[in-house]
Amino acid sequence: GIAAVNGLDTFGLAPPDHERAMQLQQNSLGSVVVLLSHVHLDDPRTMKHLENFFAAFEGRDDMDLSDIAVVMVGDFISKPQNLGDIAHLDDGIAERQQYLSLFDKLATLLHTKAPKVASQCTFVFVPGPNDAAGPNGMFPQSPISHAFTERLRRWVPHSMFAPNPCRLRFFTHEIVIARHDYLDTLRKDP
Repeated sequence: GIAAVNGLDTFGLAPPDHERAMQLQQNSLGSVVVLLSHVHLDDPRTMKHLENFFAAFEGRDDMDLSDIAVVMVGDFISKPQNLGDIAHLDDGIAERQQYLSLFDKLATLLHTKAPKVASQCTFVFVPGPNDAAGPNGMFPQSPISHAFTERLRRWVPHSMFAPNPCRLRFFTHEIVIARHDYLDTLRKDP
């Protein structure tokens, strides 16, 4: 937390009233951030695991569900996509359609198998390095395009699409989510 660094607000996101934020944090011990990474939506096993995972939360009451944030980090597809900012061109139509269908399948899964989770939980989607969120290899990455996530945004009202890397605030805690192979980058010759 901010107290650990003598009040230094590293990211410029400190709550305006730190004491109030600490009080809210202590009163919300049931609040949870669930982090899921490498969520390959084109893998049937992943989709089945997600269905079981969200079904386990479905029995909770609305208040408990509203205290859950699910951060889903890509790659959302097992094969690299380079659709990026060329979505307006005619090439790659099949790849764009596949990417759209994967997010539609996730939206349908949440809407039909876990409707309370879809309506109450907060979802944050962060693209992986091989997702269709800009030219591959460019950092930072843009959030996943609205063109691919329209149904998900409609059926999961508390969904947010963040860039990679992104910063999240959880009461007094600042969390950085970044999907990048830093070791590989450091090993490359200058």
